[in-house]
Amino acid sequence: MVLAYIPVPLNSMADIRKHLSVGEARVKEWVDAGAPIAVEGDGANARYSSELAALLMWRAEYSKFIRLQKTSQNG
Repeated sequence: MVLAYIPVPLNSMADIRKHLSVGEARVKEWVDAGAPIAVEGDGANARYSSELAALLMWRAEYSKFIRLQKTSQNG
């Protein structure tokens, strides 16, 4: 049996928001934090794109990082 991964391109801010169930502010926060999201242009004309698996893996690692930061601040 051969398993193959078919990439799921996310070609807009709307695609990213829909597939990850987050708002625009969260996507922009992730961009600033180094998420694998390409941003072309500025302001209202900015175009966002990514790939679902890459973004999900990044989000999992980022979530761990944030939890560790909160734990160290409270501990």
